[in-house]
Amino acid sequence: MTTRRGDMIIRPPAAGNALHELLEGGRRFSGSYAGGFASHLPMALVALHGLGAEETRLREFASFYEKRLRAMAPAESDLRNSGWRAGINRPECEAAVAEVLEEEIARRGAGSVLSEILPELTSGLGSAAFHGLIRTAYAVDSGDDADLPGALSYWIVAYHDLRPVREPERFATAAAAFAAMHDDTRFDNVELQRSIDASMAEVTRLPAFTEYCGPVPDLDLSQLARIAVSIYLATADFTALHLVTACHATRVLERYLSDEALTHLLIAMLAAYGTLRRPAFDPAPRLAPPSDRASLAARAIESNDDHDLKLVYSALREESVYGWGLHHAAAWLRLSTTAGS
Repeated sequence: MTTRRGDMIIRPPAAGNALHELLEGGRRFSGSYAGGFASHLPMALVALHGLGAEETRLREFASFYEKRLRAMAPAESDLRNSGWRAGINRPECEAAVAEVLEEEIARRGAGSVLSEILPELTSGLGSAAFHGLIRTAYAVDSGDDADLPGALSYWIVAYHDLRPVREPERFATAAAAFAAMHDDTRFDNVELQRSIDASMAEVTRLPAFTEYCGPVPDLDLSQLARIAVSIYLATADFTALHLVTACHATRVLERYLSDEALTHLLIAMLAAYGTLRRPAFDPAPRLAPPSDRASLAARAIESNDDHDLKLVYSALREESVYGWGLHHAAAWLRLSTTAGS
């Protein structure tokens, strides 16, 4: 039996107990590895399950992927008295924060915990190159709370604000803000760093970026989703991929986020756009007839590339809401670009 959560059809863990078992087992790993890369194991498993992979495929992927991960360091402190806020932007507190959240979710329920925490994390939607946001959304979207303590803990310890929202309004639409940044030569010499996250921070440090941190009237998530997928279609860029999945993640979690969530998402997306050297993109590209959902899902399931799995999963979820054909095209582009790599 399936259940409906918001606009999404969710297969319960009973449809494949392997998902719950593997998510539980994955809690022994840290949310980051190799000097700061985000672990995609739980997200990829949720994506595989949602795409319809069999139990054996989930186990096969977990066995393949977990070899790169590092064990979660034991908690060096007890935060049960001070609470999860004591772990903000403190990676060394990852295990301690996860322990606190596991107890809170068991005691109060996931919805209550999300309603408490996510408004306070909203200004950091772009933290860790959007991965705290995305992993938490996948944990919620899965219909299984097994990864939720780890996902929230990762977001909390990696949390940082990019830039605060500033008044007054400067742009009439999100598209106008992107168009202005595209033409803004003050961003020509951004020094890109080793990671997406650090490169985004470099963009936000430029004095010119303050002009892009104001609210936009009547901002709608569909506007940002169209911009994100259009940038990806124009570039097939790895960073642009994260804009697509971040918009999906924001939609999953929107009911828990603060009222300024879309403005914070816009600011983070503009920062990421700056790291891409501000490419031109067409928000209404002409597309060939898109592949059907089933063939895209089947092809993605065969991939061991964690970003293939995430992009296709999120794209198909987004396509089911917007129906533009753009997200199907993005999924096909990703799979075509990485074929044989």
